[in-house]
Parts: sequence; structure tokens; C-alpha cells
Amino acid sequence: TVRGSDAQSDLAVLKVEATGLKALALADSGKVRVGEFAIAVGAPFDLDYTVTVGHVSAKGRSNIIPGNMGASMDQDFIQTDASINPGNSGGPLVNLDGQVIGVNTMIRGMNTGIGFAFPSSLARVVADKLIADGKYTRAWLGLEIRALKDDEDYRGLVKAVEEGVVVRGIRRDGPAARSDLKPGDVVIAVDGTAVANAQQFREAVRAKDIGSTVNLDVIRSNKPLKIKVKTAAWPEETVQASARPRAT
Repeated sequence: TVRGSDAQSDLAVLKVEATGLKALALADSGKVRVGEFAIAVGAPFDLDYTVTVGHVSAKGRSNIIPGNMGASMDQDFIQTDASINPGNSGGPLVNLDGQVIGVNTMIRGMNTGIGFAFPSSLARVVADKLIADGKYTRAWLGLEIRALKDDEDYRGLVKAVEEGVVVRGIRRDGPAARSDLKPGDVVIAVDGTAVANAQQFREAVRAKDIGSTVNLDVIRSNKPLKIKVKTAAWPEETVQASARPRAT
């Protein structure tokens, strides 16, 4: 039976009425190293218990889906060259110790050696919330952001810091629109936690309680500011997992 599902991560928690089952251990996906061996298990083209071997090709992949859907996703992915095909989705990506480092999720083209897995550490967070509450609600500020180091327009203008995220836009219907935050601001920390890229910023905000106040350390015109923003729930219209090129 389905205990809960999360459309944005494309994950669900199932309750299985059985005994004597041995669960795989979840690894800390944050400790995964690029180049280490990765083993994908699944049922590509209905071929049960298929195992393919490859490597972790990259970590922290984000915006891997073109268009607005990719921009609306708030998690990153592990990239692997272990062969993943239709039918692998939901199967584990494991290390040589048999620990799950990710959940196979997507592919980019057939037979390209480019597959993506949802990181196990985030899968654990989502699963725990689905078990406890039946849903996983993300906190959201409604910002369009980009890493300062990747933004050529602003990098030369900001002298006070070398790392942070540039606010490129603020959604009119988002909670940040009711704050003192302005386009062009560079956010360097969320509640005291330093952020250097968009993924770190999302991770710092995502787990906050809905309606809670987030304290942002901001650089504006090379001067430091502190700005408070109240979080809101991630809007439902951006969550359309059916738009994904899944490997199911």
C-alpha cells in the first residue's frame, strides 16, 4: 500500500505486508566520490534483476531538464554511466559495499551512458516525511538565483565577496516579493550557513518550517545587509513530475 508520494522527487513510500525481508543500507550520498564504481539494479525492458556496472560520473547535477520544469526542481542528482534504460526507474544505485547511494530516476537519450539518480540522503529525508505525514512539503522563497562565480554580469561588480548566489529575479507571487530583497542582491548565507551555489541555497531553505522566518546575509552595492524573508509552501503548479523524461 502507498504510504505517501512526492511528485517533485518522483518518490513514493510503499508498505509491504511481508516478514523476513532484508533492507539495503542507505549510504551518505554526500560522501560519494566522482569516479567510484556504481552498480544499477532494475528491470530494464521487463528483464528482472538486471545489474549494470559503471561509475559515478558527476555529483550535484541540477537543471538537467530543459525549460521551466528544470528550473522548478529543487534537488540535484548523481550522474552515472552505468547503463540505465526504461524500467530502471525506482531501482537502487549502489556502491561496492552494497549500500544505496541513489535511486535511479532519469536518462538522457538511449544508450548514451548518461543516467541520473536521486541522492540517497535526500531520499531518506523525503521518505521519513512521507511516513510521518503522508507528504513532503518544501519551503520556498520564490527567487531566481545563480551562483556568483557563474554570473559574468555580476562577478566583476561585486568586490566584497567571491562566493554567494545572485538574485536574478523575484516572483511576484512569491514570499520574497514581500521582503526587502532586491534583484542584484548577493546572498552569502542562510541563517548563518554559507551558500555558494543555487543547490546549497535551496537545501538551506527547503527544510525550513512553512511560515518561518529565514535570515539572509546579503551583499548589496558591496555593503553587507541582513534581510528577513518568511517562507511559504512550494507552489503546486510547479510540481509536474509527469513532465520528466523518466527511465520507467
